[in-house]
Amino acid sequence: MNHIGVIGLGLLGSAIASRLSPGNQQLHGFDIDPAKREYAISQGVSCHISAMEVARLADVIILSLPEDRHVDEVLAIIRPSLKPHCIILDTT
Repeated sequence: MNHIGVIGLGLLGSAIASRLSPGNQQLHGFDIDPAKREYAISQGVSCHISAMEVARLADVIILSLPEDRHVDEVLAIIRPSLKPHCIILDTT
């Protein structure tokens, strides 16, 4: 089973997660907004309290963040937790 992480569960991130949820993978999500995490949970996403937790679990991470500077910040935070050969897709 593939483990896919989605960091940023706004309009695009939640749409991506909902498209992936019926598949043969485990979805892990994170957003700084608790309401967006709750919505993702209702859509079948296993949400976590930090981006680092998602990075520890995921083989593929999809970033869907508001601005490039947020991508840089999140990458700096999750880098120590990434699995070897983790694939990162940035939709920002």
